[in-house]
Amino acid sequence: MKIGILLADQLDPPLRARFVSYESMFFRLFRSSELNCEFAAYEVFRDDFPESIQACDAYLISGSRCGAYDTEKWIARLKQFVLDSLDADRKFLGICFGHQIIADALGGRVELAPNGWQVGGQAYRLCEPNGWFDPTIQELKLYCFHQDQVLDLPDSAECFMTNEGCPHAGFVIDDKVLTLQSHPEFERSYIETLVQIRRERLGSKYHVALESLDLDVNVQPVTHAIREFLSS
Repeated sequence: MKIGILLADQLDPPLRARFVSYESMFFRLFRSSELNCEFAAYEVFRDDFPESIQACDAYLISGSRCGAYDTEKWIARLKQFVLDSLDADRKFLGICFGHQIIADALGGRVELAPNGWQVGGQAYRLCEPNGWFDPTIQELKLYCFHQDQVLDLPDSAECFMTNEGCPHAGFVIDDKVLTLQSHPEFERSYIETLVQIRRERLGSKYHVALESLDLDVNVQPVTHAIREFLSS
């Protein structure tokens, strides 16, 4: 299997020396899933797209500082790529902005969250349908960094992950789409550094975010779900 990582952003310059790139974070995440696959990375935020939808068996859209509702040409092109790829029976994973852009492309609604920034460690309740996850897992604890949310799901989507601050924190569409608002690829050292860099933007949420980083995140159920989803 070949997975195309559609990069919707790049690391801020101060972060690159230590954390390298977003694609390296996803490579690590996929390695931990023990899925036998190869990768190709595309900087779609620079209008670098696969030459053909058939170039990869599945695609993942990363996070971004942009919004799904922004008007850059590459964002419109990415939405169309999602639609065309699903029509061609390609699977899609969406992370944060990826979760939002897939929802938007399929008719959902993405806007600034009514409660503002959600940053740091968050606990989410798994609900039906969660067939890609270990059935004994009822709660996920993951890092997040977002101020936009999917407020209305596409008609075809089913929510499987939720909490009070983010009701639609993950959704599935049949065996074709699996998305998460959170960031399973983030490690504590990265998100802690990012919180410090963006302290002014976070305002009153800064101290809340720092305190939440003590949450004992559990990424393993997500890597299990990704493996089951892509292998199905």
